[in-house]
Amino acid sequence: MTFYRASDIDVMLAEFGVDVTVGATTAKAIVDVSDESVLQGQAADFVGEVVTITVKSGVFATLAEGDSLTADGVNYRVMRVQRVDDGALTLAHVARS
Repeated sequence: MTFYRASDIDVMLAEFGVDVTVGATTAKAIVDVSDESVLQGQAADFVGEVVTITVKSGVFATLAEGDSLTADGVNYRVMRVQRVDDGALTLAHVARS
């Protein structure tokens, strides 16, 4: 499947990406660490660190919940995998392991 402006993805990953390894496959991906509200209530708001890794779809075709990966030398466990927008990119929500 061809995605609109797919060639831009390779440039973006080469420029901003870090090495991510899943099993025997290593590719460039973007690691994003942010603080997000993870639990909201009437009297409190719990904010926690959320780590996501963005990869070109198909590079880690079998990436699934529970898989281990290494990104920029840090070990993570995959919590959730979802395609973004048109499916050209895949977002892995991860936790440090």
